[in-house]
Amino acid sequence: FTGQVCQIDIDDCSSTPCLNGAKCIDHPNGYECQCAT
Repeated sequence: FTGQVCQIDIDDCSSTPCLNGAKCIDHPNGYECQCAT
């Protein structure tokens, strides 16, 4: 989180952390990669 009172969730997917075409899903405390089918 960021902002004066930690009100803004940082988009953990903005750096494209998932590999091999997986879809990135941002969560409040991290991210999840869903494999492409």
